[in-house]
Amino acid sequence: MTLLYNSGNIPRKTACEILAEALYAINEDFQVSIQPISWPTFLGKIWGTRDMPMFQIGWLPDYPHPDNFVVPFMHSTHGAFSAYIGYGTPALDAKLKAAFEETDPATQQALYSELQEICFEDPYGITLAQPIARRYFTKYISGFYYNPVEPAYTGRLQDMTKSES
Repeated sequence: MTLLYNSGNIPRKTACEILAEALYAINEDFQVSIQPISWPTFLGKIWGTRDMPMFQIGWLPDYPHPDNFVVPFMHSTHGAFSAYIGYGTPALDAKLKAAFEETDPATQQALYSELQEICFEDPYGITLAQPIARRYFTKYISGFYYNPVEPAYTGRLQDMTKSES
């Protein structure tokens, strides 16, 4: 198999190399090659030709809610990725809808935990790490807040201030 990643993306290249080495360690007969391709070609293969056996991509949520982490990968028709890889079923779609519409926080958490268990038992892919970005400021800067939904976000500059001393 060929593992594709968008050229120039070192973390994705590294993840492909780690996977290739792990597969080879399991069985030396596994033949895995790693190929960088341009970003437009990469996206065209995901959403157009769909001729990638495996691909490496990231996801940043649009809003901080579990729904925005499961629907893209699990919903059979509304998922940004699942619809293109053939993952999902009407029964799973109903579970996603029920979890999203649940108003009791404890029940909703239980429903999302059930969806997580489904991902574990019937994985759509290999989930990797959530990156953590760091920002360093002198003690004279205040007003910055870390947003885990967008780890690369620098924050709203208009909310930051610098003291005189």
